Amino acid sequence: LVSGAAYDPNLGDRYFGVIHKVNKNNGNLMRSWHYADGADTTRSCWFRDIYATENGYMVMVNSAQQLGTVNAQVGVINLTKAGDIVSYKRFNIPAGSNRMATSSVFPTSDGGYMVAQTGNNSTHIIWQRVDASGALLWTNETSLAGTQTVGRIAQNDNGRFTLAGDNNQQMLMLALNPGTSCYDHEVSLGATDETASRI
Repeated sequence: LVSGAAYDPNLGDRYFGVIHKVNKNNGNLMRSWHYADGADTTRSCWFRDIYATENGYMVMVNSAQQLGTVNAQVGVINLTKAGDIVSYKRFNIPAGSNRMATSSVFPTSDGGYMVAQTGNNSTHIIWQRVDASGALLWTNETSLAGTQTVGRIAQNDNGRFTLAGDNNQQMLMLALNPGTSCYDHEVSLGATDETASRI
C-alpha cells in the first residue's frame, strides 16, 4: 500500500487523501481509494504513514485549509481491509500555536496508538495516548530544555516508546519511560472525532 494525496479541481480546490494498492511482484496498480476530509469543502487532507492493524489499516493524516498549512492538524483515520472508514480523529493544536509543525503516530500493542506533535510556536513535544476504543487517555508534554521536533516514534517490545527527532537542531533520541521528564508534565489538549468520506 502507498499513501499520499491527490488534487482534482473538478471536486474542489483542495487535496484528497489517497491509498494505492500496488502489486508487489510487477508494480501494477491494483486499486485506489480516495477520501475527503469532513463536510468542509475547503479542508484538505494528506495521507502519510500507513500501518496494518488487526482489522485493517491505521493512517496518519495531515489536515489543513485548502492547499496550505493554515490550521494544520495531525489526525488518524482507521480503515477496514476493504478501505471503508471506521473512525477519524483530529488532534488539537498546542496552545500558542496556529498549526501543527511536526508529528508522528504509531499503533500500540493494545490496539490504540500514540500521537506525538509540536506546534509552530511551541518548544516541546506533546504526547497523546488513545486506547483501542478511540478514547483519549491522557495528554502530556516533554519538560526538556530546548526546542524539540518530532521525527518518528515506535513502540518497543517492553511497551514503552522511542522517539527520534531533534533538539535545537541536534539529533534527539528519547526512550519514553513513564514518570520521567520525557512525558510527565500533564497538559490540556484534546482531540475531536471528525467525519471523512470515501469518494
